Amino acid sequence: MKILIVSFVGTLFSASLLLAQEEMKEKDEMGAIMSCINSDENSFAAGNYTQNTIFDDQESKCFYACVMEGQNHMVNGSINADMIKYHLGNESEQAVDTCQKYGHRGGKDKCEIAYRFQVCLRRNNGTDDGAC
Repeated sequence: MKILIVSFVGTLFSASLLLAQEEMKEKDEMGAIMSCINSDENSFAAGNYTQNTIFDDQESKCFYACVMEGQNHMVNGSINADMIKYHLGNESEQAVDTCQKYGHRGGKDKCEIAYRFQVCLRRNNGTDDGAC
């Protein structure tokens, strides 16, 4: 009986730890988004971000870069695939790998790289048609 109780408590502890990690991920993501939204240079793009559409104007591209940098998904203009996989989960791993390899080719600056990566990720993660 003691083993059953200890096992149950251990399971509850593990579940609460996982829930806390998920909440931290969401807070990190929202914090980065809010920081970029509150930036004067991103006010227009912030409205676009909430429409679940990827816009290709320069301001929106730089907003995507701001969010990706804030979430450590991009560091010094380079995609941080490990952090993206951490936030998106295992089901997105293949899409992230594909987009890290091919999706941001031709990006001349961090804004363009972030935009191209977002487009590729959407296309390869089942939320859009086409490929990179």
